[in-house]
Amino acid sequence: MSSDHPQSETQPVAPKDASDAAAGDDTVPARRGPNGSRSHQAVAVAALLVGLIALAGSGFVWYSTAVTGRLELTETLTRAEVIAQEFDALRFSQRTAEAEQNALRRQIEDDRRALEDELKVLNETTRTEFSRLDQQQNKVERELKAEFDTLVRSMESTRQEMLRGTDEWLLEEISQLLSLANERLLLIGDVPSALRALELAQERMAELANPALLGVRRQLAADIAILTAIPVPDIDGIVLQLSILMQQVSDLRLAGEIVVAGFTDTAEQASKPTAADNTLKGLGRRLIEDLSALVRIRNIETTQVPNLAPDQRFLVHESVRSPLNAAQLALLRGLPAIYRSSLDRAQVALIRGFDETSTEVMVFRSAIEKLAVVELTNEYPDMSKALGLLREIIHRRSGSE
Repeated sequence: MSSDHPQSETQPVAPKDASDAAAGDDTVPARRGPNGSRSHQAVAVAALLVGLIALAGSGFVWYSTAVTGRLELTETLTRAEVIAQEFDALRFSQRTAEAEQNALRRQIEDDRRALEDELKVLNETTRTEFSRLDQQQNKVERELKAEFDTLVRSMESTRQEMLRGTDEWLLEEISQLLSLANERLLLIGDVPSALRALELAQERMAELANPALLGVRRQLAADIAILTAIPVPDIDGIVLQLSILMQQVSDLRLAGEIVVAGFTDTAEQASKPTAADNTLKGLGRRLIEDLSALVRIRNIETTQVPNLAPDQRFLVHESVRSPLNAAQLALLRGLPAIYRSSLDRAQVALIRGFDETSTEVMVFRSAIEKLAVVELTNEYPDMSKALGLLREIIHRRSGSE
């Protein structure tokens, strides 16, 4: 076609959409010029690009929405699982704590019942011992009364026989001294008094200077040597030591008792400021020291038993104090077996109820052990040989007269 015949050219019909134009519809016989074809191609390309961009944007929005929703759902499920696990762990720890608390409560109740049973047995034993000691005391009092009556009769007889002469009077006095020494030794085990009576009798024999008394003096010297070799413990000192120990029982640390250390070191350091403490750096250092002093971290490797109630502490203290009191009474009555058994019971109660690692408890136990090794005896030698020899001499002198 040439440009000389413009009237004969058919006008181009615009397609309805870009697809129709791309498909090349044959029903529209159109002819395009160079400028119109280029503009339509640009519009088609632009439309294609806009469509591609819209498709990419919608795909990106769909992908972002789907991935974000899945991530949020996964995070929510993870948090729910973590919370459920924490809740299960908390519930398990709570059950464990309740079980430990119940076990500890049952153990405390069992310990309390055991202490009450031991105290009952100890009270019954103490009551029995006191009853037996009272009976022995009454027996000793009756014997002492009989001894006193004998001494009164002897003194009366001596007064009536004073006219016989000095020798007879001295012999009778020596006889009474020997009799008194023998009775004091055998009845109540009073070694010092018996020894003093024998020494007085020996002095009176020395004043007589009678050769007939040589055998009596020899036997008397042997008896004095035997009594001197007998160990005589300081009864008063031991009784005083037992009284002091009974007073110290309340100050001993019980088994498992927790003792919190004080803050004396920090207080002493805080009470001694230096010249550098007046600066800002010193103020910060003191603030850090004060804050660190508020917390004490202790390494507890073993399970600590909770402190006992006041009534239970009293029962534990009495389990040691009562045997010490019984040992004191047994010592005054001259009963070595009861004395040692009471100290043994006190040691057993001390080991069961008190902290063996405490210095006070170790010193207390050492004191009981020292008192337990004190030599006590209730068996003494017979001192009646010298008395028998002297009475034979007095009898011969009375028969010759």
